[in-house]
Amino acid sequence: NYQNYGKAGEFKCRLQGLLGDGIFNSDGQQWFAHRKTSAHLFKLSAFKTTVLNIFNHDLGIVLGVLQEHAQKKSTFDLQALMHKFTLDSVAQIAFGVELGCITHERVEFADDFDFCTASIRLYRLNKFAYGIIRDRRAVLEKESRAGTVSTRNDLLSLYLDKTNFESDAYMEPTDSNMRDVILNTLIAGRDTTAQALSWTFFELCTHPEVQSKVRAEVQQALAATAADGDRFDYNMLQQCKYTEAVCNEALRLHPSVPKEAKVVVRDEVLPDGTQCRSGDVLSFSPWAMGRDKDLWGENALEFYP
Repeated sequence: NYQNYGKAGEFKCRLQGLLGDGIFNSDGQQWFAHRKTSAHLFKLSAFKTTVLNIFNHDLGIVLGVLQEHAQKKSTFDLQALMHKFTLDSVAQIAFGVELGCITHERVEFADDFDFCTASIRLYRLNKFAYGIIRDRRAVLEKESRAGTVSTRNDLLSLYLDKTNFESDAYMEPTDSNMRDVILNTLIAGRDTTAQALSWTFFELCTHPEVQSKVRAEVQQALAATAADGDRFDYNMLQQCKYTEAVCNEALRLHPSVPKEAKVVVRDEVLPDGTQCRSGDVLSFSPWAMGRDKDLWGENALEFYP
């Protein structure tokens, strides 16, 4: 019942400059249009090809950085590296652009992205986003004049092609709407995934016995499938059940979104009988729920895949 629960007024107002009317800052039918259109990118067929290919490519670069630090026996900020990794990958998935963050010490767009909550550098983020949109429209126009069919399958291309919208979830692909799509997608994919990866590595480093099991399972899965070298394909990942449990356990203790809140639009009664009045704010905390001993037992605070 997504139409009856929306963003809190202050949230939407304060973040309008950055998020615009993107999926993080929209409600009702507008949110539904974003959700349904972006879902095309995460179909199994797309995940098996485009998404995995991008992550495999960028993971190879990350491994090179890690090996360099290992050879030098130097310390480094793993969380910062994970943010660069996910920003590079999500940028390619979302709008087909390689930012090259992983191999550079500083990237202007990444710095602006981190600083933009103060809105001081927001104009530079807008310049970046609108530049991508302008260039993509020029490419599509050139292909159209030449009579060729675009083979791009990133999220921006999905939005720019009106045929990808379903009748009950249409959104005019204006420059303003596409700008909102770009920035919201970067926020959705970069920060959440980077936090999840960072906390997972933290738990692996503090639980060497778990780390050994994960390594053994991945090596066994690579040997048992037709995976190309160290590249992870879908069939190989399906064999890594313990590794999946490790990732889920890290998310239980360290959820990327630790709390959430919605405003009730119309009076409603929840399944458990709770009365909700229009204007009420419903909030919940995945962080607290993941540590609730009533749900997880007395060892709820332990990392136990």
